[in-house]
Amino acid sequence: MEHTEDEKGTAQVLLKRLVDQRLPRLLEMEARVERGELLEDFDIDYLNSALRDAQHNERYAGHFPEYASIVGKIANLYQHITSKALENEQARKK
Repeated sequence: MEHTEDEKGTAQVLLKRLVDQRLPRLLEMEARVERGELLEDFDIDYLNSALRDAQHNERYAGHFPEYASIVGKIANLYQHITSKALENEQARKK
């Protein structure tokens, strides 16, 4: 599939933002929940915002199958963080 220069540019900017901004923060959150820590309200707000952005930008992932792998890995990371955070919350309540 042939893409316009605008589509290519937008996809590259979104990918750069994902790798340079989102991924480091997500990995930091993952490390914290793996240590048994809880997510703070600002972490949850960040995840919600990131997920809204991901849903809004989902069409680009569909148009650029070469990015599907990284998008899938990031989605799995979101799921892992939230699942582990919930597990930590439940363990603290016992």
